Amino acid sequence: MVEWFIASDLKSEKLKDFVGSNPTPPLFLFNFMIRIKSSGYKNRKRILKLSKGLRYSNLFKQSYQKYKKSLFNKFVSRRLKKRFFRCLWITKINSFMKGLNLKYSLFIHSLKKQNIGLNRKILYSLLLLDVFSS
Repeated sequence: MVEWFIASDLKSEKLKDFVGSNPTPPLFLFNFMIRIKSSGYKNRKRILKLSKGLRYSNLFKQSYQKYKKSLFNKFVSRRLKKRFFRCLWITKINSFMKGLNLKYSLFIHSLKKQNIGLNRKILYSLLLLDVFSS
């Protein structure tokens, strides 16, 4: 069992020498634990702030689920955006090629045959420059 030392109970000579003229003993002579604040509250507060405006935004569990789902949806949306714009560029190039009585597939095939490494985005921007310049 750990003894609790109080300033008036310092009877042993070693403790008196250790403490010296200071009437209160040092903190490590007492048996207590220091309170350590965790970052859990800050994390909860951050997630609740990020999920503001959503349904059940004041409840942590639901907010955390919504937050994780929103991160996943952001990831998926970035991929869908790339897919959507590629389809858009292909349809625009195709419609321009139909105006010149050419097929899109033959146009891309001829570009690859001639080792012209332009992607659809650059081709579309070149077509826009061509259309608006003439």
